[in-house]
Amino acid sequence: MTQSTLASLMLALTLGAATSHTFSSQLPADACPQSDMLIYNANVYTVSDERWRAQALAVKHGLIVFVGSNTDAEAWRPLIERGLSIVAGSDAPVELGDPRVEFYAAITRTRLDGTAGEGWHREYAVSREDALRMFTLWPAHSIFQEHKRGTLSVGKQADLTVFDTDFMTAEPQQILKAKTVMTVVGGRVAFDARQSP
Repeated sequence: MTQSTLASLMLALTLGAATSHTFSSQLPADACPQSDMLIYNANVYTVSDERWRAQALAVKHGLIVFVGSNTDAEAWRPLIERGLSIVAGSDAPVELGDPRVEFYAAITRTRLDGTAGEGWHREYAVSREDALRMFTLWPAHSIFQEHKRGTLSVGKQADLTVFDTDFMTAEPQQILKAKTVMTVVGGRVAFDARQSP
């Protein structure tokens, strides 16, 4: 998909401010097959008499391959299994905007106290590797910046946060307690816990 195609598509969208945290227990078999991009929490308007408004859509090779509800689109693990790159974020200001909380939620599908209520669908928890991609590489790819950011690679922009906990191996509750050691933005240290009072 070209940047101009994306720009045209984005003109048709009015993004919503909040995400829905309910998940469909059954994703349609044909939903989002090997998609390049998923857009949800949107008001997508079409000229179709059959479906003139939708909350979510998926795009593959510049073509819309899925139009539906947030509920169908938010079943992340089945979408990832179909090859879709999920672009996650903080949902700020609705959510806390804390990457520890967002990573924890993606891998557990539970509240911060470890409990899950109706509609949380723990079966949709994603792997730690996919959660990491959801907050790094896949967002970079979605804005055509994967050659400049999204992974720790020689030549890429140094925008990163260092924690005192390994998110890939720690118990989920330990992720929530992780302390920020350093934040680097554009190659410059913006925060260093070792130098803070």
